[in-house]
Amino acid sequence: IAAKVNKTNPELEFSAAYALAAIPTRYAFERNDWWAAANLSIPNLPHWSSFPFMEALIEYGHALGRAHTGDVEGARKAIARMHQLRDATKDPKFDYFKSHLDLQMQAASAWVAAAEGKKNEGVDMLRRAADSEDILGKHPVSPGAFVPIREQLGSLLLEMGQPTQAQREFEAALKIYPGRFRGLYGAAQAAELAGDNDGASRYYTELAAQTSRAAGSRDELNHIRDFLSAQAKAADSNGMASFRE
Repeated sequence: IAAKVNKTNPELEFSAAYALAAIPTRYAFERNDWWAAANLSIPNLPHWSSFPFMEALIEYGHALGRAHTGDVEGARKAIARMHQLRDATKDPKFDYFKSHLDLQMQAASAWVAAAEGKKNEGVDMLRRAADSEDILGKHPVSPGAFVPIREQLGSLLLEMGQPTQAQREFEAALKIYPGRFRGLYGAAQAAELAGDNDGASRYYTELAAQTSRAAGSRDELNHIRDFLSAQAKAADSNGMASFRE
């Protein structure tokens, strides 16, 4: 595959360059594999420098991955590199991506703040970035945001023990990005922790339908099955008790 990529130089094509940067970064983010995100490699391909804002997507992976794994200085270096790559993007037709980079740098900086114990500051930064991202829209080459920043806000609120507020953010994100596994799972987790069993059951049921053919043993899948199984057993027990009465 690498030989074919070098031969055909697909990185000269905008959509191919985006895929080379976006796919591995998204894959790490969607699985919460922060170690993988922190260690993403930069494609060693000719003319890669023609797409500095694409390289910045990988640096976004580095920034979030390192912030989540405690490498605060490494995250700062990645954010600084994102700034350099943003400024190196001169063509006005790429201004949309520069706008996204601005928000991604804000999100990454928020996670650095959270990693340093300044979680309320991180929440404020993520909220401002999420409000801007919500109205920015998406580019035709992209399926959507790299882990919507409002989802990230929900995740940080969960970490801070604020499930009710987290649920609101996940639900708001789902209105813009419906059906996302990560968004649904976040909403389900938040509802469960907030004591909203009906909401948790609704989201976990949707996730179970979405992953009905998945044979993997990811922790999330196991938890979905365990929660719904416990709910079914509780319903059966209540039904038997009512019958005896």
